[in-house]
Amino acid sequence: MAVVGSRGLQIAVAVAIVALSIVAVYEMPRAKLLEVPTYYQTTTYLSAFLAGALVAYAYSYRERLPHIAMAIARNPLTAIAAFGALIYILTEHPDYFVWGIDGVSGAIRYQVVAFLLGAILLWVTLNVGGGSVSPLRWQWLRTFGMLSYGTYVFHVLVHRYINMEVWHLGKDLGAIAYHLIFLQYVLASILLAALAYGLIERPAIMMRSKLFPSAESAIDHKWSLPWKIVAMRLFIALAACSAMLSLSAMASLK
Repeated sequence: MAVVGSRGLQIAVAVAIVALSIVAVYEMPRAKLLEVPTYYQTTTYLSAFLAGALVAYAYSYRERLPHIAMAIARNPLTAIAAFGALIYILTEHPDYFVWGIDGVSGAIRYQVVAFLLGAILLWVTLNVGGGSVSPLRWQWLRTFGMLSYGTYVFHVLVHRYINMEVWHLGKDLGAIAYHLIFLQYVLASILLAALAYGLIERPAIMMRSKLFPSAESAIDHKWSLPWKIVAMRLFIALAACSAMLSLSAMASLK
């Protein structure tokens, strides 16, 4: 947001993004009639990108923002309230991220979800040194955090494969099989992310450190990841999940 320009222009851009996202979500029912899942429409996630940008802006310029605003953002009650509202909205409307909700009010509530997530993320970043967020320093969570972008990138490809797999297996699968398919989806996405980290991301970071020493960050060394071990464990878990899925599918055909 800082690169947009003046404060007024930044506000105008933010309002335009939210308005465009509302229009995109409002058109979801029409997309449903055309059998085009909203899941693949980036325009319906504009508010999520905006919320992330606002969190980055607030954190980067936290010393310049009003003290009362930062006090509210750091207050644990803010995170509790945002999390409670998020659970309520998604419990009442669990199909938000598939086809959305009819009407303007539903489209607006859809935007609220993104900014509630942003409020929680801002609270975490502002309290990163506190004991209340110490679980986020657990090794397995940090590992997933480092692979989160790769998971985001590759999950769409895996989703396509999962759709074809379900089509070949048929719709008469039991509940256990569907849970195994979802687990397979998650494991495969993270596995590809781990491979991309080891074969692409990490070499690129090391190359940057050699070419631009001044741009080297302490995080480059502190957040190294044993990606080969992680990938091997994920591969074994994925193979076991696929084997159980095959047995479950064979059992449902009998």
